[in-house]
Amino acid sequence: MYQPHPSPTHSFKKSSTHPNCLAVSSTHIFAAQAEKAVVHVYSREHGNQEAVVPFPEKIRSIALAGDYDEGAGCLVLGAEGGRILVWELATGRLVTTPPSHVQPTTSLAVAPNKLHALSGAGDAQIHLWSLPSLLSFSTPVDGNTAPYTPVLTLSSHHGPITALAFGHSHSKTNIAVSASQDKTIIIWDYLSGTNLHTFLLSSPALSLALDPADRALYTGSSDGSIQFLPFFTPTSSTSQIHDPSQQNTPTQPPEKDRWKLPATTTTTITEPSSRLPAANCLTLSYDGTVLLSGHSDGKIHTWDIGKGRYSGTLHDYAHAVTNLTMLPPTGWPNPRVPRVKLHQVIKPRYESTFTSSSSASDPGF
Repeated sequence: MYQPHPSPTHSFKKSSTHPNCLAVSSTHIFAAQAEKAVVHVYSREHGNQEAVVPFPEKIRSIALAGDYDEGAGCLVLGAEGGRILVWELATGRLVTTPPSHVQPTTSLAVAPNKLHALSGAGDAQIHLWSLPSLLSFSTPVDGNTAPYTPVLTLSSHHGPITALAFGHSHSKTNIAVSASQDKTIIIWDYLSGTNLHTFLLSSPALSLALDPADRALYTGSSDGSIQFLPFFTPTSSTSQIHDPSQQNTPTQPPEKDRWKLPATTTTTITEPSSRLPAANCLTLSYDGTVLLSGHSDGKIHTWDIGKGRYSGTLHDYAHAVTNLTMLPPTGWPNPRVPRVKLHQVIKPRYESTFTSSSSASDPGF
């Protein structure tokens, strides 16, 4: 049963992050410092700051590509200049692409099978990347630069990309979700670039959370409300995102599926929407029954999924809550033993990478 502790059990200081700038494994926490070109690395085993990793440009988003239990794998980073960087945590190897976005890469997501990543920016473009191609040591036989360019580009949005998410499936039919300042949510078949369905919202979505079984989507809005977007309807056993008769028709969710904060949690009942505490981040409990939302006024609120309404305030901080991550449950009788466990990260060798990556033909390693 989901029963969160009402107070923090541990704090790591010296870091302030923007949304989409936090990644967590079983051994480490990675936080891209706001307005600075550094990433803080914290050791969860020792409970301290392990390293401060500098970069030549600001990091605007990060995502972990690797098994949570092992803590190894790669850290995918989105840079101020529109680049994508992939850092092998156990070796220090760093791969960087040429600038692919014309604005800072502020959103990243990694597929559950760790084969693909999505990047989004203020240019309204979403790029799909092949992680095996980016990390490959081999050079294309025909001499082209395909491994260091996006596999494809998703470009149905008309405003800055605010959040990205993948479904939980490891199959080729997995979905991806994107949110934009243009007040739309798009469900994608990301491997083919097909727009499966579009949702029209009343306010821009800043954060996303998918049901553990991919039955529904929850969005956090700029006005602090939570939008519930079910993929199944009571009259149909087929998901509307896979129903050809509904794919080409955008859906505007009913007002009853928009969960609002009670007036007592905001300054006044008539507070203008521009000053309401925006829902910067969302996370779901492992059983999908409780939703947590982090807001710009420093509060973490809980929402009852079954009843479809506000439940209470979990904690109140002095500063805005920008990132939330729900850790997997522990205490199972026969836990999986990781094949590799990373006790200390190796800092990236970025000097030669950035100096040699000025052109698309030489991305550098």
